[in-house]
Amino acid sequence: MSDRQTSFGEMGLLAMSPFILCFMAVWSSPLILPGSVAYDFREFSLFYASIVASFFAGFNANAVIFKGSGSGESVLPGLVGASVAWIGALPVGAFGIAMPNVARFLLVIGALIFLLLRDLRAVSIGLLPPWYGPLRMRLTFWACISLILIGSRLLLRI
Repeated sequence: MSDRQTSFGEMGLLAMSPFILCFMAVWSSPLILPGSVAYDFREFSLFYASIVASFFAGFNANAVIFKGSGSGESVLPGLVGASVAWIGALPVGAFGIAMPNVARFLLVIGALIFLLLRDLRAVSIGLLPPWYGPLRMRLTFWACISLILIGSRLLLRI
């Protein structure tokens, strides 16, 4: 394993910690945390996921830009994916968008999966290093699992 691969792996795991924190906070309500605090963590998880989606889109765009136009790839789909994640992160009713909370989580999860598929394609055509694909799959898997568990708390209303 190279130093770069190791550092990206460590940074990726560290980047997953806010998802775990949000999951624990949301599920500890109302026994440990009041519902209002759990609500804040739930909203933070969506905002943080949108930041992560923007990072992934930017990482892919960086590869596309520096490898040149000969790759046949465009940065536009990644920008659309990140924008969709941000729409899901908007608070209910912002800008006249009234999406149910569960739909917001599904939208953000869908954007993360879309960006993962773009990155896996970029790995397969050589825009990104081969070790990046498995790392991205692990990071997206755990981010999506955390968001599913946080969103499922809305459905269970325990």
